[in-house]
Amino acid sequence: MSTMAYSQSVNYVSLNEVDPSIHKGHKSPPVIPTVSYDMQNLYVWSAYAIDMAQIVIRNDEGTVIYNVSTALPSSSYVMMLPQYVCENKYTIELIYGSHHWLGYF
Repeated sequence: MSTMAYSQSVNYVSLNEVDPSIHKGHKSPPVIPTVSYDMQNLYVWSAYAIDMAQIVIRNDEGTVIYNVSTALPSSSYVMMLPQYVCENKYTIELIYGSHHWLGYF
């Protein structure tokens, strides 16, 4: 079991499926990844490993300021935030397979 020390209070980002109709006919709802951030890091947790996910952060003008494709472990993925990210409103997109999640922070 891993523990994570936070430098300051942690804020959670609510993720919403961009096109929820892709789950029509499924017996159970999809497992939604959890995203949170503090003043230094962004944390992504998933109940299962994701082989290839794209993480995109856009500023309030829609400009991409962070774009990475990476494997997400079943525990957590941590990325350092540039200092200016915490000063404005941003969107985060988490895309993998047929899933496209969107959240605001």
